[in-house]
Amino acid sequence: MKRIASALAGAGLALAVATSAVSQVSTTPISATPGVTGIVVWEVTTNTFDHPFAVPSAELDPITSLPLDSNNNDIAGHTGGGGNEYYDVFLSDITGAHDPNGPCVRINGRYGGNSSGFNIARIDLMNGSSVMRSFDRLIDYNTAQLGAQSGSQHFIVDPDPGIQPSTYAAFGSGSLDLYAVICLSTPPITLTKTLTSPVPILAPTNVTFELAPVLTNTALFEGRTLAVTDTLPAGLTYTSATGTDWACSASGQVVTCIYTVPTGGGAVTQVPPVTLTAQVDAAMASGDYSNCAVLSDPESAPTDPAAIWLPLELATAPACADMPVRHLVDRYHYAVKYVCGAQDNDAEPEAATTLAQGRYFTEINILNPGYLAADLEKRVYPLTLDTTDVYREPAQTPATGGEDMTLNPGHATFDDCLKLGEMLGADDLAEKRASIGWLSITSPHPLDVTAVYTGRDIDRDNATSIDVEQVSGRVVQIAQ
Repeated sequence: MKRIASALAGAGLALAVATSAVSQVSTTPISATPGVTGIVVWEVTTNTFDHPFAVPSAELDPITSLPLDSNNNDIAGHTGGGGNEYYDVFLSDITGAHDPNGPCVRINGRYGGNSSGFNIARIDLMNGSSVMRSFDRLIDYNTAQLGAQSGSQHFIVDPDPGIQPSTYAAFGSGSLDLYAVICLSTPPITLTKTLTSPVPILAPTNVTFELAPVLTNTALFEGRTLAVTDTLPAGLTYTSATGTDWACSASGQVVTCIYTVPTGGGAVTQVPPVTLTAQVDAAMASGDYSNCAVLSDPESAPTDPAAIWLPLELATAPACADMPVRHLVDRYHYAVKYVCGAQDNDAEPEAATTLAQGRYFTEINILNPGYLAADLEKRVYPLTLDTTDVYREPAQTPATGGEDMTLNPGHATFDDCLKLGEMLGADDLAEKRASIGWLSITSPHPLDVTAVYTGRDIDRDNATSIDVEQVSGRVVQIAQ
């Protein structure tokens, strides 16, 4: 555990520290922190004294009847050498104003005589008897004297790499009253996880993830270790996990990687990522999986009350990456051209000229001649829609509509311009300006597919033409 022990150089430096600290202060109320049961203020002057406060408690309200004295205080501090020290501890906002739902602690003090000053070694946030973390941000104070009698410890107030690798201050000595506002820093570490392999994942194959911890300030954790644990879903087999200065190992489905934050790194926020590779087993069922990783803090709170305890403030939620696993399967595929609607070049010369003038209709007949039900996937690829959005090469379009259905053995169905419009979320395509495109049909079994095309003159008075086309299917591989 690293102990930070450099000194503030003067009042100007202290103001700079305070400005930087405010921008990194947690806004979570101390009373609302999950698991918190109390606060302990540690004083070390030759001997070690701990002063516990329950959260919530009336003791953490401010004392209003001043001055502080031997009968009017939350803490009676060190009294050696004829000195007297009396302190009031209460919850506050970042300005030091009393706030029972505040994220900070304010300490008011009064001392005199030969007192050497109240030397705070640490202020801890507690869960029962366990230290959750230490307060690490000095936001405001009215006096800070550097130096204290031999054997005393100082509270580490702001390890700010923008000023120094670390800074501290002791509350001064003499007959002056003092105050200090101390807060918690913002959660300084998060974890992101990204699937870097192309999707969908076609089993069997390798799949690769990147795990990237991000610290808001590595100087807070110089020399500390952090752990990333990834529990692989059943069907994945660990292959490797590598990253600069990471030590990774696997036990069954659990992959653990350990990293030590280097010293002297300043405000570097990006820890080197871990690249995790696993084998997707051939027997892994198709489906949408989620692979998650969590951060953990392998260190325990130090027993030395002079050592600020800065746990890694882990993100509460795991970092997850979606992993769609599919298998290549053979399917019968039918691609059917459709033409629907009116092409009136005389009345609408601005409309895209993709067809000869006329009114067009398409009917697509589908028969399942076999003895097994066929689960059909129908997808519509509109190349024009109402003569707009013309996908002429090099422009391309994906499927923008469709439906799935089961065609029973020995049964038939058909799709026409009305149904195609429904699949596209539009009205009857036959009643619109001309639309052309493809209807794609895939089936696990052979089908009989016939397209019937009807056309007539735009004024609907002249003869109607009709064309029937048998659509041949072919075997393709799809991811499913």
